Amino acid sequence: MTDSITSFLNASLKDSLSPDEFAWLTDEQDKLLAAEEKQLYKSIALVPRKIKRQALSLDLNAAEQTLTDWTPENWYSDEAARIFLLISFPVDETELFAILERFFISADLKEGECYYKGLCLYPGPEQYNKRAAEGLRTNVQDIFNAVAINNPYPAAHLDEGAWNQMILKAIFIGTPLYKIAKLESRTNDELSRMLCDYANERRAASRSIPAELWRAVGPSNTDLAVENLAIALDSQD
Repeated sequence: MTDSITSFLNASLKDSLSPDEFAWLTDEQDKLLAAEEKQLYKSIALVPRKIKRQALSLDLNAAEQTLTDWTPENWYSDEAARIFLLISFPVDETELFAILERFFISADLKEGECYYKGLCLYPGPEQYNKRAAEGLRTNVQDIFNAVAINNPYPAAHLDEGAWNQMILKAIFIGTPLYKIAKLESRTNDELSRMLCDYANERRAASRSIPAELWRAVGPSNTDLAVENLAIALDSQD
């Protein structure tokens, strides 16, 4: 899979970057093929100086064909360049995981957002469960969204408890649920109960209930879900 992802990012970057930017990136990729880890750090550090940050030109249908449920509509050129260089580095998945942990620890906000967006693209994805959980615990919404939206990693790798907490937090902070991959297929009775409890709390306090909440309740066919949906449909909200 890594080869197909690398090819997709290469094609997308070629379409988005200037000839000079893409030539620099290709040259850096060549350097990495027979280089030590310090060359990777050097190449990544140079990205913001060599590549102008702009929305990445992407074929979303091709992205979906490359990786199921991946919708990188919110990616930028510098982010794609960093991920491209990282997954081009010729090490095994365990070594890459160790390298990425060092990048995560030293990253500033924008860099961290980039590495979290890339969770679905790294080989050995099960290694990154704790890192994904760390991103979902943060109070920084951009980091949370990098993990949660347009990213197939949570649906594919989070257990039910972590998934449910992610959806509940998304409701709290206003993250759009429709951008969470496989939301309906991963709805479960416990999540439905949690969201119905939350809706009841807001209703009791005469507060509005986010309409998107019901996306994660409706697929659960419990009596509680049906009862709450009936109340919602009968309300003026």
